[in-house]
Amino acid sequence: MGKKNALTGNVSLTPDQCDTLKRYAVNGIIANADNKRLKEKLASAEKTISIWKQRYEAVNEKYMELKQKAQPFLDAIEIASERVWAFVHAILARGKETQEHKHPARKRRQDMEI
Repeated sequence: MGKKNALTGNVSLTPDQCDTLKRYAVNGIIANADNKRLKEKLASAEKTISIWKQRYEAVNEKYMELKQKAQPFLDAIEIASERVWAFVHAILARGKETQEHKHPARKRRQDMEI
């Protein structure tokens, strides 16, 4: 780009070449500024992430401790609920059996017509 003067060693540029060089310089400055701004944003985001990660790890550790302490109680509740349901079903089944024996077929309207 441009022509070098043999005597002085200076480079002469046409107006179009000057505009092109100016655009390159401006674009380079803008790109550097954008890169710097983006790097600052990245550093800020990484700092924020590390803070939230520490908070998460602390909360997760407390949760795991509480879960470990509560697990026997949760297991007991599950076993108790299963036993209660079995007890209720046994009572209901026993109640059906006694009702069938108390009421003869005619009272249950199951008699046959001849």
